[in-house]
Amino acid sequence: MNPVASPDRRIRLCIVTTVHWKAFMGGAQYQIKCLLEHLRALDRYDISYVARSIPDEPEIDGYRLHRIGRGGHIPRFGYTTDAL
Repeated sequence: MNPVASPDRRIRLCIVTTVHWKAFMGGAQYQIKCLLEHLRALDRYDISYVARSIPDEPEIDGYRLHRIGRGGHIPRFGYTTDAL
């Protein structure tokens, strides 16, 4: 079944990155911010945002925030260890 074929069905989308732009604004964060603004305007997506550094809010502008890892400094073996 194609989720795009049904106009009344919302598509679930998960953005996974290291940091939310409210914690640090760089080029990648700015691009994600612009993408999310466009997708939210379409009102067809349930969006979750997964990052190591996020604001202390469960939801911003209609999408859910999920923290992975412990935040703070980059782990010794990189971000891969956050998944363990």
